[in-house]
Amino acid sequence: AIRVVEPGKEGISLVARLTTMSMHIARDVEWQVRNEAGELLLNATANELESPLQPGLYVVEAQYGAVSVRETVRLTEGNSIAVNFILNAGGLRVLPALKGLATTGLQSKTLVYALAGIDKGKLIAHSEEPGELLKLPAGLYRVESKIGSGNTTAVTDVRVRPGKMSAV
Repeated sequence: AIRVVEPGKEGISLVARLTTMSMHIARDVEWQVRNEAGELLLNATANELESPLQPGLYVVEAQYGAVSVRETVRLTEGNSIAVNFILNAGGLRVLPALKGLATTGLQSKTLVYALAGIDKGKLIAHSEEPGELLKLPAGLYRVESKIGSGNTTAVTDVRVRPGKMSAV
């Protein structure tokens, strides 16, 4: 969205949503704004971000867990712009457990690998905190979990859907 403003009052407003249909904004997005020369002008973590900027060409990056979206934005004199980033992201909560045992005090390690797309086979996310919410691009993943220093690894495949949370 573009809004006409007095010269010298130009700026940018940034919001990220999980899906195109999402009414809610993504929380705690890491924002970076760089100028044409690649110099970092703004680095902040926020749900929404608004900042004055001089007219020019900027690269804006939104980082949300393992999701990264980058856009080039041109701010012209006498305008203020609002940019909505669509993350196409969902969440995955993995809570490793052993049947019949309280596992809250046990160490665990979870690795998440992409099963499709350009990142196929790559480690996308990891966690050593049971129940941590992992923010991932929508897609198909292999989840490997190991509790303590044992020699057993539990493996399952899961589909992360945009705007939804999956639990394993």
